[in-house]
Amino acid sequence: MILLRSLDLPSRKSALLLLILASSSCANISRTVELPAVGSTKQDPEQVLRYWTPERMRSAAHIQDPADLTPFEPPLGGDDKGYLKMGSPYVNNMESRVTGILFYHNARMNADTHCSASVLQSSTRSLIITAAHCTIFPNPGGETFSRHMLFVPAYDGSPGRNVAEMAPYGMWPVSRAYVSENVAQNPIIIIGSQFDLSVASVHPNGEGRRLQEVVGSALQPVVSESESFPNALTVGYPSAQYGGQSQYYCKTALDNLPYGVGGRNAEAGSLGASNCGVTGGHSGGPIIVGQGVVGVVHGGDHTRLRPSIYPAQVAAAEADFPLP
Repeated sequence: MILLRSLDLPSRKSALLLLILASSSCANISRTVELPAVGSTKQDPEQVLRYWTPERMRSAAHIQDPADLTPFEPPLGGDDKGYLKMGSPYVNNMESRVTGILFYHNARMNADTHCSASVLQSSTRSLIITAAHCTIFPNPGGETFSRHMLFVPAYDGSPGRNVAEMAPYGMWPVSRAYVSENVAQNPIIIIGSQFDLSVASVHPNGEGRRLQEVVGSALQPVVSESESFPNALTVGYPSAQYGGQSQYYCKTALDNLPYGVGGRNAEAGSLGASNCGVTGGHSGGPIIVGQGVVGVVHGGDHTRLRPSIYPAQVAAAEADFPLP
């Protein structure tokens, strides 16, 4: 998660403004020019599955990430961050069925960790969507893309769960993860939310079936630049005091936060979920409106499916596993 440690409200608002300013110089270009997508090296599915033992998954789910933000506005239920525990079993509800945990190895930290991700409606039925900082990270002189990326939809690591209960739809190794070209060239820009998006293809399972076919649901992509949404859910696997083993959700209104300074609300901007806090591990989780995904969790503000970055990533990922 790209966040600062907990701050008082004025300090957090100032920090958020600095994050927006950090990459606003790219904003005008990205609104009008579609950026090409760049993919990670193709992963060997058998190697990924051998790497992620149940013990390693439980350890990676329970991360002690100091990143932690409380809401700017009063929560609409739940605890002080607006988190409510998702009802289980997760297979019973669309929002929890399509949301999963994304395990990966961060080369820069040399550590196993996790983010959140979700099943994305696509022609190939083999895509997930998450935050770019879950699939790539600044690592000067070293490997930047994450390794051993594994998606587990409806993951439930609660005590006493066996492997079948932990992964009711199975475990899905990522084939390739895609980010915008400017992110691949300079990953530090994902400190800002406007480019913090990643679409990834996943390998078919051992029976040759595809992810969306097995899960039975997927989120419809909602592409936008400046729209606000009055009713939304953020869903994912926050760690720290929440443990990272279970799904939580938060109810919020979504406001437009313009990238430029002094801009009108109609200008392109990120999503502000002012009724929800964020804790490490929740990054990349879907922001759901109805049956659609309008963005992914980033930090103090959140990333839209923008027309300048989303279509190229989907096109590249769909080319990995075209239907016969």
